[in-house]
Amino acid sequence: MSSTLNAPMMPSASKHGVFLGLALILVQTIFYLADIRFDSGLGYLSYLVLIGGLFLSIKAYRDQFNDGFVSYGRAVGYGVLVALLAGVISSVFTFVLYEFIDPNLIDKLLLESENKMIDSGLDGDQLDMAMEMNKKVITPGFLTIMGILGQTFMGLVFSLVLAVFLKKEGNTFEQDTL
Repeated sequence: MSSTLNAPMMPSASKHGVFLGLALILVQTIFYLADIRFDSGLGYLSYLVLIGGLFLSIKAYRDQFNDGFVSYGRAVGYGVLVALLAGVISSVFTFVLYEFIDPNLIDKLLLESENKMIDSGLDGDQLDMAMEMNKKVITPGFLTIMGILGQTFMGLVFSLVLAVFLKKEGNTFEQDTL
């Protein structure tokens, strides 16, 4: 092979994104049913699922679609695309959860936010103003958008690191002989 192949990313990235999104939904569902907050120590489990999913996705793209070769940039791009698609899927679930399944979760988030602000020492007027702003901002739609952006950003960060280990570029000086 004389150069690294550049197989199209979207067909396989969409498949990997769906599987990763479903895995993230499973983690989120377990946390919801067990009443575990994402800011607890177990919240990092979703990052482990994301890292594992990205590793397996980039590796499969390299090995199955590019004859074992992928450049650093292509590996990062593929990982970000998979993370974006997974983020859309898991964030749609978040929207459905907060809007239809359990709308009281918004009130719970607001209460936790208020308690953190009280613990940080905000006085009454500052607390009231901050809570009014939180009530306008913390909505299922906002959480969905932030979930997509956050998932994509974390996918970028993790892909930048994973691509270092998964890249494998072909020898461009090697000539095919017949």
